[in-house]
Amino acid sequence: MTDKPPRHRKELDGLRALAILPVILFHAGFKVFSGGFVGVDVFFVISGYLITSAILVDTSAGTFNLARFYERRARRLLPALLLVLTVSIPLAWGSLLPADLKNFSLSLIAVTLFASNFLFWHWSGYFDSASELKPLLHTWSLGVEAQYYLLFPVFFLAVWKFGRRWTLVALILLALASLILAQWTSVDKPFFTFFLLPTRGFELLIGACVSLHLAQTPISESQQPVNPSRDRAYSIAKIRDETIPGLGVALVVLPIFIFDRQTPFPSIYTLVPTLGTAILIVYATQRVFVGRLLASPPFVGIGLVSYSAYLWHQPLFAFARQRSAERPEPVSLAMLSVVVMVIAYLSWRFVEKPFRSEKIISSAKVWSWGLGGSLVLIVLGTLGFVSDGFPNRFASDDRSLASLDTIQMSRYTDRLFLAALDQPFDDSKRKKVLIVGDSFAKDLVNVINETGMLSGLQVSTHFISSDCGNLYLHRSFTASIQSSRRTACERTGWYEHDNLKRQLNEADEIWLSSAWSPWVAAMLPESTRNLRAEFNKPVLIFGSKNLGQVTARTLLNLPVKARFDMANFIRSDVVAVNHQMRSTFSPEEFIDVSALLCASELTCRLFDPNGYLLSYDGAHLTPEGAKHLGAQLMKQPRFRSVYVPN
Repeated sequence: MTDKPPRHRKELDGLRALAILPVILFHAGFKVFSGGFVGVDVFFVISGYLITSAILVDTSAGTFNLARFYERRARRLLPALLLVLTVSIPLAWGSLLPADLKNFSLSLIAVTLFASNFLFWHWSGYFDSASELKPLLHTWSLGVEAQYYLLFPVFFLAVWKFGRRWTLVALILLALASLILAQWTSVDKPFFTFFLLPTRGFELLIGACVSLHLAQTPISESQQPVNPSRDRAYSIAKIRDETIPGLGVALVVLPIFIFDRQTPFPSIYTLVPTLGTAILIVYATQRVFVGRLLASPPFVGIGLVSYSAYLWHQPLFAFARQRSAERPEPVSLAMLSVVVMVIAYLSWRFVEKPFRSEKIISSAKVWSWGLGGSLVLIVLGTLGFVSDGFPNRFASDDRSLASLDTIQMSRYTDRLFLAALDQPFDDSKRKKVLIVGDSFAKDLVNVINETGMLSGLQVSTHFISSDCGNLYLHRSFTASIQSSRRTACERTGWYEHDNLKRQLNEADEIWLSSAWSPWVAAMLPESTRNLRAEFNKPVLIFGSKNLGQVTARTLLNLPVKARFDMANFIRSDVVAVNHQMRSTFSPEEFIDVSALLCASELTCRLFDPNGYLLSYDGAHLTPEGAKHLGAQLMKQPRFRSVYVPN
């Protein structure tokens, strides 16, 4: 049987509309679309279906050509992408601070090489507060698709030699392996899982399996109407044919409103929208209501411009947020979403369509313009990166603040803590201090280092997320943990970790530092009693800290003196928890970090007396902030008594 070319299905264009709108509204920040990111997964299934269908047609006809395949992909992806990148450069110059421009420049190179998913995996993560400020973050999905396009045709041709049946078996097995890997890594390695092809491949392969199925059982054959004269059988078949696509729509639409940032993704949850998409591809023909709805002009129109809309929306949102001192209002973002669709239409009409036509743009021009444009962008990205984002654009008084690099700062926060992670103590006479906690514990290690104490102590660290509860209890407290985090917390094992047990027995002091939540603070007295009773060691608890909102853009908009005098209100929940802990623990047990750092219970200055910024994100310390807090801690007898010089 020879595969016939798949006809253009308007309902698939409508399905693209169902994918792109939630993505845009999710990135615009509308909370009702908390799972709008699943639109990308819908796109993956559609791409897997269409790519496999195209390969099947050419392979069955004996006309498949790899170079021709890649040219078609280049015509589809490159023109609009290069336009968006080109327009983004002057917007980045005018909107981004040096550190952000440097990072943008690196992402520009990565996007051009279709490797941005690796870069953003390295930076992590898609759902953090800074993600909405990254203009090219959304291009991770293009990286995944491009890598799939590079590998899949070669794999497909290799297994196709064994026949259609074994090809389908191979695709199913590969999809299952990818899904199992995604499920396995979704908790422990969520950024690897989110950004990389091995854990995203099953979504594209679902589409590939659908393509093989429909190529053997075409839609026109698989959905022949039952003879109307058989009224009862016809009615049952009609109900079935209408219900199945309705189920597909429900599986695609419900996650948009039910899933959220805490949903492990991709994972077994991803089967909901992806299998829903597969059902719609198979059953949502124009014989049924859902198919006719998806094939209606509004859905088709949005679907046709969906690729351009996807490319344009994130840069426009990110640059708008970068330039705004305050978070843009929902109304502004809603209006910007409309602007995105207008620009997407123009991009589709005057860029995408012409480049897809061989009569208008020859193969030679596609490759020369594509490669030439990519080379220019790589050069510009390299210049922006090696120049550190051109800090000379700013006045001398502003350059240090403008060049604040949150990625580098987060690495500073992590480095020493991770170097001491679960490290065994030695037999030297230096005091052994075990530090258990979250990123605030990482700050504490830096504070110790900046005071010079680190050389006189043995420090071992162990990480327990604040979401999980830094608690040593002889009873279960998982009911207090957010349901979406329980699996991840159970995998960490809390204090049951073998290395941690050994360190608890060997340490001279146990220090606990976390972003304490009210429910954890309420159980902390019981936890510390258990630690003291079982291990017979002093336990020292360090309170939470918060410096309010800290953004370099906001500070740069202020005169220098007003900037240095600025004080933020400390978050009320941090104030309440610290007050609760001060009332519960003695000075021998508890150090109020917030009071030492901020010298006030309700407000906190952002700069030290020498004009150095204390925190890069309102929660974690800069090196100067660690020095400042260290100097205050050294005035505390309980803290200073631990240090025994060599």
